[in-house]
Amino acid sequence: YYDMAHYPNSGFLHIDANSAANNYLIDGDLALTQEQVVGSTIVIRLRHWQVNNRRVSIYDPGTHRIEWSEPYSYSPPPWAGYGYYLQGKLWMLDTAQEWYYDSVARRLYLWLANGDDPSFHTVEVSSNTHGIYADNRSFININDITVKNANENGVYLLRTINAQADGVEVYNSGTNGFFVERSTNTSIFNCKISSSISAGIEIRLSNYSNVANSEIADTGTVGKLKNSYAGIHQHSGDNSTFKNNRIFNSGYAGISWFRGTSNTIQNNFINRTCMRLTDCGAIYTWGLGSTYAQIIGNIVVDSLGSSDGSAPFEASAKGIYLDDGNSYKTVADNTTINTSQGIQLKGHHQTISRNTAFNAREDPIHF
Repeated sequence: YYDMAHYPNSGFLHIDANSAANNYLIDGDLALTQEQVVGSTIVIRLRHWQVNNRRVSIYDPGTHRIEWSEPYSYSPPPWAGYGYYLQGKLWMLDTAQEWYYDSVARRLYLWLANGDDPSFHTVEVSSNTHGIYADNRSFININDITVKNANENGVYLLRTINAQADGVEVYNSGTNGFFVERSTNTSIFNCKISSSISAGIEIRLSNYSNVANSEIADTGTVGKLKNSYAGIHQHSGDNSTFKNNRIFNSGYAGISWFRGTSNTIQNNFINRTCMRLTDCGAIYTWGLGSTYAQIIGNIVVDSLGSSDGSAPFEASAKGIYLDDGNSYKTVADNTTINTSQGIQLKGHHQTISRNTAFNAREDPIHF
């Protein structure tokens, strides 16, 4: 994997004081010029669970204040002690496996892993935003095809009805392996998805989605820290089923959903989650209107947590995490191994039965 040129090469720079608004930060230790900083992209770990990025518009070397013109819409201001880094300037290209693209000169700069001259190699760059794109289509089948290196989504299904993917392999997507939006009755079976930046499968504003017998690996774990959701992530969807999937090495959650009713998460194997962020769960749900889910027969191993780039905070990574706004969930016959808490419960009217927690670092069940 080749990262965009960035500074520093490893680790993070750190914010000195709490910001009063969400369009600036101050770092008194930053010893760079205005020319070096303005026009770069700043990537900030805003909270234990969240990373955001913006284009820098103003930098004052005297006050060490970095500003961006587009405030974060739904995020709090940066806080003292949290980390950030800068990317996207030619001067930052100073080590192997980095790249920089000059859009004015239309020139790509690349530092190969072995230091070779790029002109003696074949360099492939994707020019497609999505590998496969379907908009307002019904009864489509995508079978036994491989998609690699899409700039954003390997497969993007928008406003589809009864779309099915079977035996599809998706690798190295710039955002999501699959992105399903405003669709109904989507089925993703027997697929393999690896090395997506944000989510292996993201489902948004869609109902009756079914993901089964698929393998999803290395979501949100490649390169420098970036924001990521989960191996499978659903936002605002009802009557979905995620069953018999194998999910490995997730930067944040293994399976997550925000809002939605009557969803089923059953018989999934989830190994090594919360590897880049923290305050999360291998199976995680949040939001008012998140009701009547069935979380049954899942196995969770190694929910870890990482506080790198955040203010001092004990890495907290649950096995199953029912966060604020949840109600009427059934959590039964699950097994968690090596997590902070086996199960953490918020909300009300939850039914918890026949679960097993091994080696919980804090509590088997936390209320």
